[in-house]
Amino acid sequence: MTRPKYVCPACGHPILPTDPLAFLTLTERAIFDVIYRSGQAGIVRRAVLARVWANTPKGGVTESTVTVHIRNMNKKLPWIKMEISSERSNEARYRVRRLPQDLTAREDAACAQS
Repeated sequence: MTRPKYVCPACGHPILPTDPLAFLTLTERAIFDVIYRSGQAGIVRRAVLARVWANTPKGGVTESTVTVHIRNMNKKLPWIKMEISSERSNEARYRVRRLPQDLTAREDAACAQS
């Protein structure tokens, strides 16, 4: 059996090369889509919660759930040269941004050494 060409750096599962976000869970993918569609204006945590978990009964999910998912996603997203950033103010606004090339080159070199 041959080893797959595209493998998730976090979990080792095969990834289809046609979908760069295939390594995200369904919930992470929904969160990424909501934040990505918000553009440069960004979106607050409460709005992400309301859109992704709109059909969940109250008490099932808290705002800290969004924070945990984003933290986990930011461990996976540098592989596609992206991250979810936030600015601190009264409420954090999340945005998807591209990582600078020099930063991703250092991360790629660190992954190659391990």
